[in-house]
Parts: sequence; structure tokens; C-alpha cells
Amino acid sequence: MKEWFKLDSLRKKVLLYVIVVIVLCAIVSAFSINLVVSFQMRGLYGTEKEAAIESLSNSIGPMLGSSEDTQINQVISSYLIFDNIDYIAVYDNAGTLIASGTQDNVTSQDFKIETHEIRSGGTSVGSYEIGFSQQYINTLVQRTTLVLITSLVVFLFLVGLALFIFLGRAVIQPIETIARYLRALKPGNLKVRMNIETNDEIGVLAANFNQMAGDLQRSYAQVQSARDELEQKVELRTKGERRRADQLKAINEVDRRISAILSLDELLPYVVSSLQKAFDYYNVRVFLLDRGQGGVVLKAAAGEVNGGASTGLLICLNAGVVGRVAATGIAYGGDIGEAIEGVLQEEASRATSELAVPIKIGNEILGVLDIQSLEVHAFDEIDLFTAQTLGDQLGIAIENARLYQEGRDIAVLEERNRMAREIHDTLAQGFTGIILQLEAAEQSLSKYPDHAQEHLNRARVLARESLNEARRSVWDLRPKDLETLTLIETLRQQVGIFSRETGVSADFEVSGSVGMLSQEIENALLRIFQESMVNIKKHAEASNVKIDIRIDGQAVILRISDNGVGFENVSSSGRHFGLIGMRERAKLLGGSIDIRSEKGKGTHIEVMLPMDRGTI
Repeated sequence: MKEWFKLDSLRKKVLLYVIVVIVLCAIVSAFSINLVVSFQMRGLYGTEKEAAIESLSNSIGPMLGSSEDTQINQVISSYLIFDNIDYIAVYDNAGTLIASGTQDNVTSQDFKIETHEIRSGGTSVGSYEIGFSQQYINTLVQRTTLVLITSLVVFLFLVGLALFIFLGRAVIQPIETIARYLRALKPGNLKVRMNIETNDEIGVLAANFNQMAGDLQRSYAQVQSARDELEQKVELRTKGERRRADQLKAINEVDRRISAILSLDELLPYVVSSLQKAFDYYNVRVFLLDRGQGGVVLKAAAGEVNGGASTGLLICLNAGVVGRVAATGIAYGGDIGEAIEGVLQEEASRATSELAVPIKIGNEILGVLDIQSLEVHAFDEIDLFTAQTLGDQLGIAIENARLYQEGRDIAVLEERNRMAREIHDTLAQGFTGIILQLEAAEQSLSKYPDHAQEHLNRARVLARESLNEARRSVWDLRPKDLETLTLIETLRQQVGIFSRETGVSADFEVSGSVGMLSQEIENALLRIFQESMVNIKKHAEASNVKIDIRIDGQAVILRISDNGVGFENVSSSGRHFGLIGMRERAKLLGGSIDIRSEKGKGTHIEVMLPMDRGTI
């Protein structure tokens, strides 16, 4: 019952409003009716009194003069019949009571007595007292008022009921229907439509609701589609960035290796195998130009090469994708069905996408790096950049290997090796950082121009530093740190930086007589030390590192030990390609390097360089 009195619906509010209006109207009407009836009845009562007094005077006057007492009693009895007269008494001029009469069960308190003179023929013949009933007029007013109020209340009730029924059907019911549809309209249920077809305001509201619901449904569908599209773009962008990072890492690792490999028989199989495994390509092949045969010859391949394709396969210039790239030096990437001249006829391949880039030294084309995939549209600009970078690195490595194998210019070969090591130790990271900063600036340019400027500023600083290092490498100058500090001071400073950046405890000790070392020895020791600390930082997971350098009259010995995870096989571990460069640096100065490591027992590196290579 209590729930019904909660004004939680329009129907209840309208009903309460109608009831309140009826009650207020009834109260006001009752008060007004009571005033009007009382005024009218009392006026009528006064008129009746005047008429009764005049009539009684006219009736008794003649009888009083003739002393007809019996007739006077009959007149009094006849007037007492009226409800408004309760008492009549007639007196002569001497004041003697002649006759009187009173209504039954009436006391002197129920009426008010009035005295009037009786005249006959213009002469006073006596007087009479008449008592008019007070209860009569009150009862008459009450009855008349009750009847009128009852009729009015019934009328108001009927009007209110009719009004409530009309409002319920014409207003409340449509509004409740609209409210029900509005409650049903939710993000997951936008197909709701109102079935109200009228020409009034309710019909207009329903039509507008249906139009709004349709617009919301279309907008919601568009938002959902845009969100799904945005999620796909974000997912693709994330995959692209992750793939970019993986490819840059692969470029760095391959560069570490190929800069130290001087044999084509070892270099080319390593390159194709590394690329095929790192990126799960279907086929990776390297073709080298053979001008005598007028085409390119397959030298190394890795992956699911079908149809018996093997090393020695000759593809003529301008024949197919590989032949056209070899002839023009212009890279190609796309679906094989869209290729310049279709799939190579010399092989049967299931690949659907192909990426071929020239292997060049400057403007001289040495061959083609060819990559195939089973996926449609598998290659994009990121893959093209990666492949072209590897092609350029491979071109340098192939040229170095040829120079080394042919032995035509040992001095040039040594200089190229030195430059490759310097690029590996100093410039490669700088150029990689510049590329990443420029790409980050390009991505931030549209939305965050301030961030883009920061990336450009950082790229500018890296470019200048790399340019300085390039000049030093070209002129075989000392590293910048060794220009202002001694070797020992430089090593001590870099040990402190390493410890601060990694949180790894590092101990540095010097023993023996530290004399002036030659530039070559200082450069080699600094580069070997830097490569060792980078490997510890990236791979060792060590908590303590000990560095000891001892110099005597015969040799300078550098020992670096860590308590990290270690490794089992130095020569086969893919993460230790930089160790090859360390060995070659020591070997070029007539020294040696000993690397000992066990799984879980850390790594110990000992470098020995003879002093006779140049103490000054």
C-alpha cells in the first residue's frame, strides 16, 4: 500500500493533482454556497416574517374590536402551523391576555419574541407577541447548503474523473509509452522505434524520437566501426614498430658479424641463414654479378627453396625480378603476380611476394639480395629499408672479402677493416640513433610538434658527434676521450659511468709502472674495454665486475671478470660477434686475447699486448 503513495509515475501525480483540485474546489464552493444560502435564506426569512406580521395584524384587528376570542384562537392556531412561528399571544389595550398559542415541544429559548401593535380603523385596539423560530432558519440553511454541496461534489467528482480519464488516454498513456521506449533505448538496443501515429504533439515527439534513434543507431555503428578500425591501425602500428625494432637489432647483429668475416664462403651463407631465421622468410638468396656470363649467379640460399634451385643458378640481366634489379640497380618489392616480368622461369617457387635490392658499393652493382614470402603484400617500406641497409652492409663486406681473398692491397684491406671496426664501435650506434630519432620526429610531427623538435635536436647532436667520429676514423685519430685524459683516467671514468648507469658494483685496479703507451695500444685497449663492458651490460646480468690493468716492461695486460650468467660456446653464440673484432684488434698488434666462460660462473677476459709495438 505504501508503494502506491510513492509519486513515481505521471499517472499518480495527475491523479493526486485532480484530487487536490476537487477537494480545494469543494471546500471553496462549500464556503461560498454556505454564505450565499445563508444570505438568501435569511433575506427570504425576513420577507416571510414581514408578511406574517402584516397578515396576522390584519386578521386579528377586526376580531379584537368585536371581542371574538374564539376566532382569535383559531387564527393563532392557523398561524402556528408554519414552521417559522413558534409562539403567538394577543393582548387588548389594557394589556390583558386575550389568547395565546405555542408550538409543541418548544421552549421560550427556541424563539425570539417580537411585539407589534394591532390597529383597527386607524385606532389602536391592542397588541400581540409573535415568536419566530431560530432553529427553522438554521435548519433550512443547513439543508439547502448540504444539498447544494453534495450536488457540487458529485459534479466535481464526475468532472475530475472525466478529466483524469481524458488526460490518461490523451496524455499520460502516450507519455508512459514514450518513457517505456526511452528506457528500452540503450547502446546495445538502438533498434527501438515508437508505434505512435497521431497528428498532435505526441505524434511529433514520437516521430522525432524514431528519427533520433535511427541517427543514434547509425552514429553508434559508425563509432564502432571507427573504433575497430583504430584498434586495427594501432595493432598494425604496434606490430610494425616491434618489427622495426627487431629488424634494427638484426641489422646491428648482422653488421657485427659481417664486418669481421673476410671469407665469402662463410659470409654469404651466414647472411642468408640469419635473415631467414630472424624474420621467418620463405626464401633468402644472394646473387653475385658475373659479367662474363652476362647475369647474376646464385651464391647462397636459405629457406624452402623448391624446384632444385641451388648455388650456381644463372639468371640473365633483365630476366625476371632479380635480373631486372641487377641490371638497373633499382629495388623492387611487391607481389610476384605484379612483378615486372613475373616469376623466374628458372625455378618453381610457391612464394607470392618478393623483395629484391641491389648489393652495391657506391654506384657499382655487385649482386642482388632476394627475399621471398608466402604471404600476399608481405613487404612494406620497413622491410625495404632493412633489406637495402643489409644490402649496403653486405656490399661492403663482399668487397672487403674480395680484397682480402685476392690479396691485391693489404694496406687498403687493413684500413677497411679498421674503418669497419670504428664504424661498429662508434658510428653504427650513432647512425642507428639518428634514424630512430628522425622516425620518432616524423611520427610526432602532426600531433606533438614540440616532441618532434626535441627528436630533431637530438638527431642533430648525434649527427655532429658521429661526424666527428667519422673524421677521427678517416684520419686514424685518437678517440676523443684519450685526447684530454690518459688511458688509465679514461678507463676509470668509464668504469664509474658504467656503475652509475647499471647499478653494478665495479672495481678498478692498476698495477705496475704505467708509462706512455703508443696510440695504437691505447686505442685497442679502450675499444676492447668498451666492447667488453657493453657485453656485460647487455648479456651478463652480473652484480660485480673487476677490471685490472697491469703494465710491465714486456707487455700490458687487461683483465675483465664478471660474476654473471656466462655462456658455454664463445664461437657459436650469436650474441658474441663483437668478440671477433676484439680478437682481431689484439692480433693486429701482435697480442692475444683469452676468453673463458662457464654457464652460471661468469666470464673472464684477458688481453695481452706486447710493449714493443710502441711505448713512446
